[in-house]
Amino acid sequence: MTEVGVGAEGGASSIRVAVIGAYGRMGSLACATVSETQGLDLVARIGRGDDLALAEGADTVIDLSVGERGVEHATWAIEHAKHVVVATSGLGAGDIATIRARWAETASSVGVLIVPNFSLGALLARRFASMAAPHFEEVEIVEGAPPQKADAPSGTAIELAEALAAQDGGAPGARLEADTFEEAARGARFGSVAVHSVRIRGMVNHQEVLLGRDGEVLSIRFDTLDRAAYMPGVVASLRKVSSMPGVHVGLEAVYGEILR
Repeated sequence: MTEVGVGAEGGASSIRVAVIGAYGRMGSLACATVSETQGLDLVARIGRGDDLALAEGADTVIDLSVGERGVEHATWAIEHAKHVVVATSGLGAGDIATIRARWAETASSVGVLIVPNFSLGALLARRFASMAAPHFEEVEIVEGAPPQKADAPSGTAIELAEALAAQDGGAPGARLEADTFEEAARGARFGSVAVHSVRIRGMVNHQEVLLGRDGEVLSIRFDTLDRAAYMPGVVASLRKVSSMPGVHVGLEAVYGEILR
């Protein structure tokens, strides 16, 4: 299904936004939010099978589709001089490297913002865990999402694990293969940080960092209870990406000032 020119109140100074993956849970909510937000003008809803050319009238594209299409959509946006917020789940380090390379090849001046999670709580939890990790001997992550989430670990958990692993020189992206852990379990390891993924009904997004040393355990946890929690981050990203040429990863690029 395609819908173009749906922004009814966009003015000359509005950011013209196209939403890819517009008919999924996040995409539908993002479309409604953009439509209702002053300074943003929803000009195209793009669903599965629709031609990306429908986004030609946009200044900024946000991709809320499935992970395997993220590189394709980001590349199209770069090649067509569109700022792009990439919010597909499951992009790995190799995918991000491909996007960076394409941006460099085109000598582009557009902004590319890759955001695994739009939650302010997730951003703060990562910050707190990073502060605590040097003082503990072991770190593990338990993350949860609904069963329909295809990737395990989630992009949020990967971003968190890589940030913590980097503190002790751990190599990012060292995922375990399926035959290296028990059947029906999900896991990964990023350097010294183990990740355990739960997929169960009722969850939206759960992340818990467990830090241990002799005699004590610290738990840093956040839960997203409703996808509405992501919308402030979506809006802030759409407003910010045009002023930040280059390829950036994480919500820190938008909310970095709160971490200082």
